[in-house]
Amino acid sequence: MANGYNAYSISLTGKDEYGHPMPAQLESFNDFKMPGYTYFLVPFIWVLGLSDFSVRLPSAIIGTLSVLVIYLLARKITRKESIGLASATLTTISPWHLQFSRVAFEPVGVMLFIPLGVYLFLKGLEDKKYLYFSAISFAFSFYFYYSVRIFVPLFLLVLAVVYRRQLFKNLKVLIASVMLGGVLILPIGISLLKPQTSARISVVSIFSDKSIGINAAVKNAEAGNTTISRVVNHRYIAYGKEIALGYIKHFSPQFLFINGDPNIRHGVRGMGVLYLIDLPFLLLGLVYLFKKEKKVGSLVIGWILLSPLPAAFAIPTPHALRTLASIPIYEIVVACGIVYLLFLLKEKYRLVSASSIAFIYAIFFGIYLNSYYVRYP
Repeated sequence: MANGYNAYSISLTGKDEYGHPMPAQLESFNDFKMPGYTYFLVPFIWVLGLSDFSVRLPSAIIGTLSVLVIYLLARKITRKESIGLASATLTTISPWHLQFSRVAFEPVGVMLFIPLGVYLFLKGLEDKKYLYFSAISFAFSFYFYYSVRIFVPLFLLVLAVVYRRQLFKNLKVLIASVMLGGVLILPIGISLLKPQTSARISVVSIFSDKSIGINAAVKNAEAGNTTISRVVNHRYIAYGKEIALGYIKHFSPQFLFINGDPNIRHGVRGMGVLYLIDLPFLLLGLVYLFKKEKKVGSLVIGWILLSPLPAAFAIPTPHALRTLASIPIYEIVVACGIVYLLFLLKEKYRLVSASSIAFIYAIFFGIYLNSYYVRYP
């Protein structure tokens, strides 16, 4: 309810609960959070009053809008209506998406503004004015979660490289769009220089875990403190290994398909962030996208590989909340796999196959709902 109370306070006084006027970071329980969701709450609190319903309703709205945006993005990437509809359907029943879109987690806006930014970017390659709206959408995403500061700039670099020829044709608009985005995130940039941001980072950063460096020193001592052992067991090497391990965990079957995030607030038990049935379609979808167009394949792989990167530098791992930016692209790739499989089949088998796939997904969705509403509470 901290988000709700801060929104309530801002709606009445223009200040948060600590008396800070329109802050770019919100203090809450000795922590500092991104303000995007709280500001999004303000009109709902002002109209509906402060309650669980008014705090959670905007999250549900953002989740619903993200389904529409993912449909548009999938259709734009693949130029197929069927894949757009399949992507939207899969997002609607996704345990990852549902878990966070019906509760007032402040990063929920990432699921909307990042895919919207990509969609508008692709539109901007055809009509340059959309590049401005893309910059605005990406800038808004910065206000919802810390991990965006790493993911979005790197992902934009990927987009710039993949679509460099089209962008250079509209270089003036591109520069203006980048400047617009820079101005919009300036308050966040300034706030990141404040001591409270360093305090937040020190709490969740993997470098705050001193045991990693200590264990490296112990191993070095046990190895005789030789030149080789000092190199092999250097604390930087040890932290690098932990970062790499944390990154890889986000692609493990255990996280994606079996048990999900260990934090019980981030998912039901006995189920991954994706359904197990998604696995073959995910692999088939990647094959389809690379066969379809190299640029699209590069966009998809860049998105998938970069989205867990910020979480790898934090503890604990894997972390479903810090990787919310992954949801749209996973659902789109899985949808591509389903449609591609049906395309490969003879026409007389397609209806039966599609019905069978839908039935299996209905079973998995039913299991999730039972876990969420019966076992999870």
